[in-house]
Amino acid sequence: MPLTPAFIENLIKRFADKRMAPFSHQAAINHRNLYILPTRHGIIFFLILLLILVGAINYENRLAYMLAFLLGSIVLLAMIYTHQNLNRLNISIHRAEPVFAGQDVSLPITLSQNSANLKPAIQIQTSTETASDFHF
Repeated sequence: MPLTPAFIENLIKRFADKRMAPFSHQAAINHRNLYILPTRHGIIFFLILLLILVGAINYENRLAYMLAFLLGSIVLLAMIYTHQNLNRLNISIHRAEPVFAGQDVSLPITLSQNSANLKPAIQIQTSTETASDFHF
């Protein structure tokens, strides 16, 4: 993780390693192994949001308060919707066909969900910049 001290990164890795299941060709994502960790852009966004809030407190500006709390609440709602979108998702990796060097390989992946009332919209993107949308 960028911009984090090594001891915090090691603490997060140890916490995640304790909760991770052993490797398998099937994985079930649930609330116990679904983590939302900040990226470099998320940390920068949080710092900017904190600066807006400090400026609003310093200058007693109501519009800056509104902007800071509106942006903060949008981020929290996005995190909640992301968690709900990925919760109870099952991922199965199937056997890939053998190919020669330089050929494209097809990796069959099956996504399924235990609950019928949740409708996740997941986008998988590869390094070739092509995106595939999955709608359940």
